[in-house]
Amino acid sequence: MTIPRADVETFLGLFSSTPATLAEELRQCPQPWQMRPLQARPLLRLGDEVLVLDERYLVERVTRGLYWLVHDHEKAVHGEHARGSWTQVWSEMVETRVEDQLRQMAPSLFGSGRAFFTEEDLQAAFPRTRNCDAGIDFGGDVVLAEVVSGTVKVQTRELADVGSFVEDAERIVLGKARQLYATAACLLRRPQPQSSPVKVPPSRIFPIVVISGQFPVNPLTIRYINEQLTVEGHRPDGTVQPLTVLDLEELEGCQALLQRKGRTLPQLLDAWRHSTYRDAAFRHYLAHEIDGQELGRPDDVHAALTESFEVIQQLLGTPGAWTPPKSPPDRT
Repeated sequence: MTIPRADVETFLGLFSSTPATLAEELRQCPQPWQMRPLQARPLLRLGDEVLVLDERYLVERVTRGLYWLVHDHEKAVHGEHARGSWTQVWSEMVETRVEDQLRQMAPSLFGSGRAFFTEEDLQAAFPRTRNCDAGIDFGGDVVLAEVVSGTVKVQTRELADVGSFVEDAERIVLGKARQLYATAACLLRRPQPQSSPVKVPPSRIFPIVVISGQFPVNPLTIRYINEQLTVEGHRPDGTVQPLTVLDLEELEGCQALLQRKGRTLPQLLDAWRHSTYRDAAFRHYLAHEIDGQELGRPDDVHAALTESFEVIQQLLGTPGAWTPPKSPPDRT
């Protein structure tokens, strides 16, 4: 390896623990199901040998988990203002990425455009309304998206604190859902303003909240969200469809299915709602839809992975040793 030993030690100092340290941290966890020590340090150091305790925890820690390393560093070294600035930049980066994915999933228009619109487009048409982040016009169907980079608090994730979950649901999902329903109401007005991104009110609107952090999606949490929205008068009526909560991995799966199988977002969401998986997280329906097929990553993700692994292998002194598997051909 061409990486200096000091750099390797710095990495292991961030992501590994010794058996004694890990045992002590696990003993300090209040509940037996808590896995935070493993999530924070998914590598076990045994002298010069390193054991991967959990692959998924490791991947999360060295990808999305880097947010927290920068977050804690900025707060400790530069103070609360720097921490807040980093959080804001991260949120904008996530929103930009999701908007780019949605833009790629929008139908092509005559010329070089796509049937995609942004919060700025909505604001121009409905200036005194809280508008969502983005939308796609599929003709009779419209998908509205609100992006949030929040994650549940430790009390929710590790202590199963009900009050903490209620606060998280409000901050991460319910507040965003209200913006989606406000935008949906605007798009259903007759007639539409001249500057509206849709010329006539859509037949169906699919509101989705895209979360880059963590939020538990299961029958219990889905029921709670639906009950809260119903109390506020946001009951699905056939035109406005039930709220969908997606994470970045699920959105990427939708993008890959569009490129490989031609399955649009409204088609996937509608099929999910009519399937036996409708009361579970969307990823369970995606697994059913994919059914073991090798779809590969979306084209732009595959290109980024290829470039990243070329750089990594040069640093390791092993150029050409590994490349991402080729994706199946796109649907023609």
